[in-house]
Amino acid sequence: MSKPKILVARAVFPEVIARLEQHFEVESNQSDETWSKAQLTERLKGKDGAYTTGGGAPWRGAYISAPIDSDPWGNRYAVNVLYLRTAPTSNDVFVLSAGPDEEIDTAFTVNGVVPGDDDIIAVIRRDPGRTVP
Repeated sequence: MSKPKILVARAVFPEVIARLEQHFEVESNQSDETWSKAQLTERLKGKDGAYTTGGGAPWRGAYISAPIDSDPWGNRYAVNVLYLRTAPTSNDVFVLSAGPDEEIDTAFTVNGVVPGDDDIIAVIRRDPGRTVP
């Protein structure tokens, strides 16, 4: 089975691209070129979705139209992507599952995040100065 194809329209951290490549065939704009509407439309052809960090407007993606499996309890994953746009010393960026109790108990806006109650997290980017797990 082939991986869904996505376009990453803005430069993001290489670790994020590596994580995305585990699940998707990724075309990325790591040089962070400015694309016209026509160029973006052309690059989106044949893609199942797109991911962007936004430019002048607030980030409103990831727009992935291919199916993303839910967590083992049938719920959507949550991602605090806001902090991908800030300096590496900003808050941790992570994917979260609310766990079996289906309630999010983990603070999204902390540095050195530790899962709350039965939440499950996968850290995408951690402040290099932090030593917590």
